[in-house]
Amino acid sequence: MKPMEGMTTDPYGLPLMAGAWLGCLITAVDLPGAKDAFMAETGHDLSDILGAKGLDRLIDESTGRTREVIVAWADWVTKHLWGEEENGQ
Repeated sequence: MKPMEGMTTDPYGLPLMAGAWLGCLITAVDLPGAKDAFMAETGHDLSDILGAKGLDRLIDESTGRTREVIVAWADWVTKHLWGEEENGQ
């Protein structure tokens, strides 16, 4: 079960563990090295998206960049920190 449209991973334990998985996504932002590893692997700068304000934020949201980066973050955290369903269910 993919909790966000566009995700390529199926997080382990959903829907029962949805709250814990979401907590993992949020907590991982503050893990030392996580954002750097994410950027090295995907090319997306999560800090840029999270820190965007004003016109920059509106541009990112209107072009779909914000959603693209957040979905990529959810996939990355699921693969590297949470775990995936083995059979994709």
